[in-house]
Amino acid sequence: MNATNYSSNSMKAACIVLSDDEYATVDYIFSVLSILVNLVTCPIVTLLNALFITTMRKKRRLQTMHNILLASMAGTDLAVGIGCQPVFVAQEIFLVAGGSLSVYCKFFIIQRTTTSCLCLLSLIHLALIAVERFVAIKCSLRYDSIVTKFRLTVAVACCWLIMIFDWATWLFYKLLVSPLVFIIGSFLLMLFCHVSVYFTCRRHVIQIKSEQVSRDATTKFLEERKAWNTTTIIISGVIISFLPGIISLSAFRNSPFPALQRISYSLQPFCFSCFMLNSLLNPIIYCWRSKVIRQAMLQLLRKQNI
Repeated sequence: MNATNYSSNSMKAACIVLSDDEYATVDYIFSVLSILVNLVTCPIVTLLNALFITTMRKKRRLQTMHNILLASMAGTDLAVGIGCQPVFVAQEIFLVAGGSLSVYCKFFIIQRTTTSCLCLLSLIHLALIAVERFVAIKCSLRYDSIVTKFRLTVAVACCWLIMIFDWATWLFYKLLVSPLVFIIGSFLLMLFCHVSVYFTCRRHVIQIKSEQVSRDATTKFLEERKAWNTTTIIISGVIISFLPGIISLSAFRNSPFPALQRISYSLQPFCFSCFMLNSLLNPIIYCWRSKVIRQAMLQLLRKQNI
């Protein structure tokens, strides 16, 4: 297994780079802002993702292969809202209130590793969705025989098992697969699917304009392309969410200048908040892009209020 051995001392060094006396105003500001943002968004993240999953479960007409994958990804986002955000808020409040950095670090390591695994799991789900859309557009005639519920279930289960195994090996053996392995692998797969689908869509559009395609085939293609565009927007949201953390780690953390390294550690609460806020962005995109899903969620919400 391509793993990075994080010893107890090295992980603490990554956490407690500052002494209690060095916990400056800039750290306090970023911690307080992160607390406020997560306090406001945590119940919204939980509500929207739980509502989306419930809607998919109760509305059979919405249970397409694409929507099932979206519901599975919403499950990871729900876990972030239920577990990661409250723990993150609690540990940051503990630090701002004057708690010991050494005690804070124990919660820090577990919470950040769990959050990273869930965010990476969401990214892997997104790669699966990109592959599903690739098959839907590239092999539309064989889609039903290629993408089945059984294969979809196995693929999703494998994603969860990989992340659970990765988290467990860190918990018991302090071994953690580098997140870059999952990030680079997922983005390369999504890039391949996007480039291939782009040229396929371009060819279909030319055929439609020349009236060489039937009306039913045209309608189906436009629906599949809309779903693909939704996937593209979700991927863009993930990139925006991951960008602050990637820049902080690559540009600042490894900088030879102590001032930039200091900024990187000060920005940690903000960067992890951006990772978790992607769980809020995803259900908003689902509702915005699909009127049917939006109406079904609103209908379910009204029934719950009655």
